[in-house]
Amino acid sequence: MKPIGTIEMDFQFVGKSTERFLRNTMSNAVNYAAYVDYLCEHVLIEKNPDDELVLLALRHAEFLGKSRTYKKIIEKYHSRTTLYPYYLAYSVVGKEEWSHIVGEMDRATEGCEVDWIRYWYLILQYWLSHSRSIDEYNAERTETRIVQLVESNKSLRCYLPQFYYLKSHRVRYEGNIEKAIEIQRETLQVSREFEDKYFESRALKDLGALLGFYTYGPEQIREAGPFLSEARKICEELGDTRGVLEILSHIGGICNSRGEFTEFKNINLEILNLREQISGSPTYEFHNLSVASAILGDSKEALEWANMGLEQGSSRTLLLPYLHLDKAVALILLNRLDEAEVQIDIARELNIQNGLEIALGFEYMTNGLLERAKGDFDSAFHSFEAALEINERNHRFNRMIYCLMLLAETEVAAFEPTTRNRDSEVSGEWMEQFDRSAREKELPGYIGYTLCLKSELRLKQGRHDEAQQLISETLRMSSNPSIGFLRDKALVLQRAYISSDRS
Repeated sequence: MKPIGTIEMDFQFVGKSTERFLRNTMSNAVNYAAYVDYLCEHVLIEKNPDDELVLLALRHAEFLGKSRTYKKIIEKYHSRTTLYPYYLAYSVVGKEEWSHIVGEMDRATEGCEVDWIRYWYLILQYWLSHSRSIDEYNAERTETRIVQLVESNKSLRCYLPQFYYLKSHRVRYEGNIEKAIEIQRETLQVSREFEDKYFESRALKDLGALLGFYTYGPEQIREAGPFLSEARKICEELGDTRGVLEILSHIGGICNSRGEFTEFKNINLEILNLREQISGSPTYEFHNLSVASAILGDSKEALEWANMGLEQGSSRTLLLPYLHLDKAVALILLNRLDEAEVQIDIARELNIQNGLEIALGFEYMTNGLLERAKGDFDSAFHSFEAALEINERNHRFNRMIYCLMLLAETEVAAFEPTTRNRDSEVSGEWMEQFDRSAREKELPGYIGYTLCLKSELRLKQGRHDEAQQLISETLRMSSNPSIGFLRDKALVLQRAYISSDRS
């Protein structure tokens, strides 16, 4: 493989024999993933490898998400003093153990005389502190110690990209998206300075997600695309399948927000296939595929995906209510309303136990669908509005725009034509707001959906020629494969137009 800084930056810190071994391993590897496999295999087979080799194997295995290999290394070498902090981090269960572990890790860090190893101890503490919300004060204290250590030993600057990467995540969790973007740009700059291809891919990936998924603007989405494409190219060159999966999940999230539901489904199928190739467990794919299938009108397939998720997702506590609600949506589409109500009740109990407001928003949305299917439009409006409010408060744009679509749909369904509203351009406030949001944000799938709703409205109003024009425009848009689902919706309206025209 071509030498990369991700590997070579370690050489300046290790002994000569270790450096020779690492250089030879790199020259024989086809890519970064193969290098990590060789390194980890060596550490697991050898009876007494140097501590520095074991530490490097742990770090690089963690980068590529090789959790089983990481576990084997920890279990084999947990008695070594140098690995003690990693064993502590691996064994931590909850906050109740944290005060003891902080003290133990502090002692190990202070007692370490090797700067690069001390640096990685501090990175480990920083990650534990902020990612598990265990101790924000300790995260800040550890950040100061990291900065001071790098200032005292400039050679450690090559390892800064991971610190910046984690800091960006911490800032994002706090809700400061602009600052997170700024820090991630710094990650990109420093990783390129040292040819750290791994963290270059991570910075590009996160910039794509922060711009395209968390800020939502059309200009940001246009900037996000190249970042994600470049990140995927690097990950494929590295053999970093986990990185590719993360990138695809972000691309899928952007497609979902833009109403590109055909592409959203295809991406999740690709993710599922990649997970199977690496013997990984699905995360949100069954949920996403059930949602996509329901939107695309395939209720039986939506039910199958939800059931598959329930069969395999019982250990994912926070995901479980979503899967029950996915099943409820599919059952509503199949007009099995009593069964759907049972699933909503189960999800409600789980949401109460979990206490997550964002999941409650999804519950309100599903309950609104049930109420609408029963013909109770007033209650459906109330549920969709409650869901919209929760999603707005939690900055979930993809669900906000979807709630607006449901409200506009319900408004059209409840619309009763009269001589006074025959010439109205919209069915009411919700169609107007949905249309405006879709166009302002340049969301192609949702723009097409507004055309469908307007054509349905025009048919109700008896304005058949205008309805036909809108249907034709929707059919033209559906030639874009990412929003191909619009064609089926437009053809349904086309048949309704022909039927009404004949009558």
